[in-house]
Amino acid sequence: MTELIVTLSIIMMMSSLVTLTFSPLQKAQQKEHFLHEFKNDLYLTQQLAISTGNPTTLYIRTTNHTYSINQQTKPLYTRTFDSTISFEKGTLSFTDVMYHYNGNISKSGTLLMTIDGTRYRVVFLLGKGRFYIEKM
Repeated sequence: MTELIVTLSIIMMMSSLVTLTFSPLQKAQQKEHFLHEFKNDLYLTQQLAISTGNPTTLYIRTTNHTYSINQQTKPLYTRTFDSTISFEKGTLSFTDVMYHYNGNISKSGTLLMTIDGTRYRVVFLLGKGRFYIEKM
């Protein structure tokens, strides 16, 4: 009986160590997952503008941690994000990310975001609606 208790306590200690080592990996994966989702949602915004022929806007709402894809003030898609993620205005405001019917963005500029203390800059280029996300 004593051997069984010792064996189980060793197994429990080893499993708790495994859980502690995976925590940083999980946070890094969550960060990468959000960046990937955000990029795909920007591409979706552009593709909806091209396919429907209507201007399509990505609205970021920092108060309730959501962003939505809208056409003519009608939300088509809304995504919530974690409270550890924050957006800041750069040279663009939270309502300036609008794609025209041909896929071009209406204004070039930057948005800033922070994910778990790591800052990123989303840069929108004029012409063809291109953008990229860079770590600061």
